[in-house]
Amino acid sequence: MIRILIAASLLTPFAGSALAQWMPVVADQHKAVYRLNPDGARIVVSGERGVYYRSSNGSTYSLLTKYSADGRPAGPGYAILQDRQALKVLRLSYASQTAYDLHQPLIPAPRRRSPDSIPGLRGMLVIEGILCHGLPVSFNGATVGTSWVDLKDDLELQSEFDLPGNGVTTHVLMEKTNVRIGQEPPPGPFQIPAGWTVRSPGAAAN
Repeated sequence: MIRILIAASLLTPFAGSALAQWMPVVADQHKAVYRLNPDGARIVVSGERGVYYRSSNGSTYSLLTKYSADGRPAGPGYAILQDRQALKVLRLSYASQTAYDLHQPLIPAPRRRSPDSIPGLRGMLVIEGILCHGLPVSFNGATVGTSWVDLKDDLELQSEFDLPGNGVTTHVLMEKTNVRIGQEPPPGPFQIPAGWTVRSPGAAAN
């Protein structure tokens, strides 16, 4: 899922104490991408909705489905599955019923991080009744936005940033809503459906 991959790659890790176990999470999520016009207007480019699950063993399942501007589903969704038991990161394409083994490292074990140890902290914000701290999101050495993270449970609830390119600035907003920390997600999404094909990187993903 783009939200997880971008956030994990842009943020700089810092010291903290390892948590005894993962805190399970069930949440809805959505992603919106806008084009910023020179006059300041935001034009919707794409939108995605889905769910985010994290089990107590640390596996995560992040599903997103594209929606048209009028709010209708625009096709089958896709998911990023981090299977900590199989030690694999998979992209699940529901259009082709294929699981693509991305051969990417798993997200590190959760850490309880102290706000005092975070360089460039961008304030505090309560989201979904959860206290979050703002971490800078960097791109090519420049700060382009903020990632709001629940440091206690090592969970990002919102990320908002601008990405310039080819004379056009793209604004990305990613959010988790209806967040239920401590609720164990259903086991089904963490399993590759029977009859699916598993493929390695290099194959075209839908």
